[in-house]
Amino acid sequence: MINRKEECRVLIVDDDPLLCSAISQYLSGEGILAVVASDGQEALEHFAEIKPDVVVADLRMPVMDGLDFLENLKKNGSSTPVIITTGNPDMTSAIRALQDGAFDYLLKPLHLSVLTQKIRKAFETSRLSKENVILSEIISLYTITSKLAASNNMDALLDVIFRYGLEMTGAPSGAIYLRGGNGEELVYARQRGLTLLYRTSADAEAARCSIAQWVFFSGKPIVIEFGAAKPAADLHSACSRIHTLMAAPLGISGKTIGVLLVERDETMPLFSVLDFNRMEIIASQAGIAVNNTDLCATLNKKLEVLRLVSTFSEQISGSMEKYDLLRSLFQKVREQCAVDFMGFLLVQQRNHEFLYWAKNSIDEVEVWKICRTVIEYFNGKASRAITERRVSLKQLVRQQKSGSMAILPLAFRQFVPVKGEEDMMGVFFTGASVKHPENIESETLIAGLVSQIRIALVNAKLYNEMKQNYLKTIRALAIAVDAKGSYTSGHSEKVMSIAEELAREMEECDDRHVAVICDAALLHDIGKIGV
Repeated sequence: MINRKEECRVLIVDDDPLLCSAISQYLSGEGILAVVASDGQEALEHFAEIKPDVVVADLRMPVMDGLDFLENLKKNGSSTPVIITTGNPDMTSAIRALQDGAFDYLLKPLHLSVLTQKIRKAFETSRLSKENVILSEIISLYTITSKLAASNNMDALLDVIFRYGLEMTGAPSGAIYLRGGNGEELVYARQRGLTLLYRTSADAEAARCSIAQWVFFSGKPIVIEFGAAKPAADLHSACSRIHTLMAAPLGISGKTIGVLLVERDETMPLFSVLDFNRMEIIASQAGIAVNNTDLCATLNKKLEVLRLVSTFSEQISGSMEKYDLLRSLFQKVREQCAVDFMGFLLVQQRNHEFLYWAKNSIDEVEVWKICRTVIEYFNGKASRAITERRVSLKQLVRQQKSGSMAILPLAFRQFVPVKGEEDMMGVFFTGASVKHPENIESETLIAGLVSQIRIALVNAKLYNEMKQNYLKTIRALAIAVDAKGSYTSGHSEKVMSIAEELAREMEECDDRHVAVICDAALLHDIGKIGV
């Protein structure tokens, strides 16, 4: 028995009004809702309105007979079971009806109890078929979701989204758009084909782009059928030539990050409600997957930046000479970033330095122009101002290419303030003749490297202050020794000078060893203080 809560709707198609009335009344007593049509054309109009679960259609009718009606249903992709009835049995028509997808074939006069059994059987078959479709959809969507969740590579993820988006909606062509770098424009991530209707039109791309832009900024899906958009939207005029198209936003938590668009040409049926539901589910899952992949990529970039900064910190940890520190910074930035010019304004007690590197040859006049912009930036950020006349230029690292001139003005410029304990110590400047996307991405890395240099410069300054105090103590002791006798005045200084010259001639002596020898020479007579 059909469950009364799950009401069965039957469309009766017959040109005999008395028979239709009798069937309708009988089915009503069995808890089955019946709607009557007198021919196939009228039945097609009712079909779209009531969406019947079963159709009972006579073979011979005016305007449109049962076989033509069945063929029209098949063309529109309907899977509703159709029971054909006839008072003039014909083997050819029976075979054709079954070939065209008729569920059953009954001869008149009809036994209403038999007809009811056939209807119930057809309804149950249709219900099981729909459940199988739903189950198949769930399995397919689970497969898609699993594959989307398993991919952390953006290219592989986009391939999966695009392939399943086309397969699940039965669309031969489509596209995926993602947000561009500035967040206000869309760029193609994937694309396949254009429909026959506007393949030769120069506006074909503009039509798709206008649809994608509308969906992206509205955050709403859109369907186009025979050139009409639902909901209504202000689109490119070429959209009026579209047969059928669907586009849905890729997003998460109300934030749209892209658009999935699929399209069929005029040789194919319109997209169904089921196709639209599939599209929305795929788009929502794809939005989550793309966002997760993007977050994963961002996290990996941050981890890579931390790794590079940590490695750089270890590399410079043993250096206490400011020029060596800054050379290390220039070298690391050259390796990791697309820059054509670097400058470090090093602000000191009285006189200041602008240390620079250029990828190509650059005139000193141009260097001064850049230096002035860095000084202006410093004066705008620091609590004290410096003047250009107290700044000297020093090319810290020679350019990589000689002969070719640098391309000016610089299209990309970045200023990184170098803060000390009380005030700014200087400014690190990078510039590029062409603005690359990686310039923006490298800002965090450069800031991290400069932070490590700031710490190293502070440590170097403290070390040099300690070293100067140490040397003053040694010289005081040396003066005390020489003061014991007038004939020894300046003796320790002379010994230190000769020892330094000899040490520098020895290949195995580096600057550290030379410094130790100088200190020892100053103190070689220290024992005379007690004599």
